[in-house]
Amino acid sequence: MKIIPIDPSERSRYTLAQYILSGVHDGYLKGVMLCEPEELHLTFTNLGGEKYRLVVPCLDRLKADNFLQGNIVLDVGFYEAQSCPDYILRQAYGYDEEAARKYLPVHLQKMNGQPWTVLEISSSYGCELVAVFNAPVEAAVVTAL
Repeated sequence: MKIIPIDPSERSRYTLAQYILSGVHDGYLKGVMLCEPEELHLTFTNLGGEKYRLVVPCLDRLKADNFLQGNIVLDVGFYEAQSCPDYILRQAYGYDEEAARKYLPVHLQKMNGQPWTVLEISSSYGCELVAVFNAPVEAAVVTAL
């Protein structure tokens, strides 16, 4: 399992993300843990039964919905915050369209010129997750367990 860039010509066909976590499709999200200082630890098991941890530093915002026993992962995508679709940022901050018009520009201004990244877990079953962190995607680390 590793984070790989997506060729721009392939983005609209498979995902809008600029990077994906490879080897996790149809695997399982087994754990979500918040650690100090502002780290997010996500534990995955792939279809072969191998376990991995993704550590995301400098966490600013986390929204995880519908965490169940047996969360089946569709995709794990990463976006540079300035290029992230608005609907994903709205989800991260819990904004409806009216609040998003008012507050998303404030967040984007704060992120301007800095390496903010958005992580999105799309699910076939169970947990949908969005995390915003103040670091480049390269700062996220995947390790085998």
